[in-house]
Amino acid sequence: MPYALVAKIRRKESNIRKWLIASGQWASRSVICLLLALCSSAHAQVSEPQLRAGVIVGVLRYVKWQSPPATPTLPVCGMGDSPGFRVLLQSKPKITIGGRAVEFRELDGSNNGDGCAAVIVGANINGKGLAYLKKLALLSICDTCNFPDQHAIALFMSGQRIRFSADMALAQSAGVQFDAAMLELAAKVER
Repeated sequence: MPYALVAKIRRKESNIRKWLIASGQWASRSVICLLLALCSSAHAQVSEPQLRAGVIVGVLRYVKWQSPPATPTLPVCGMGDSPGFRVLLQSKPKITIGGRAVEFRELDGSNNGDGCAAVIVGANINGKGLAYLKKLALLSICDTCNFPDQHAIALFMSGQRIRFSADMALAQSAGVQFDAAMLELAAKVER
């Protein structure tokens, strides 16, 4: 394996460790193992969907819900073609946020998002789907979606990095608050 690739993987692993430590919340061992496994594979470079999944989990750790769903788990739903959500749905990581296990589930035409705490939105969502999301008034995270300015969090590529922007007004209308540490990590914050 080329030295440059090994160095790149180690830098990403170090950055994720620093981010988890800086958050002031040590995640369960399984979350840390998932993130490190996604970033320290000795045989392959970390894929963009794996990085997106790591950023989504990291962002969710910095969110405080004013009225979280009255369920024993924290349901995080996916809608559209989101590469990061696809990784989380397939790997089924054991993640705990605020003392509650996170349950990843997909929204389609047969179920609704009333019980979701957040929705990760991917591509192929039309205006009708966007109107449905607005009606639900949930935290929405754009992961390759068609309308990034309509979501409280929007992931995007900047060079070789996955970055995100945060919209405070949309977060407030969804009944959530972002921790100041998360806002420091955001590439752009709309107030």
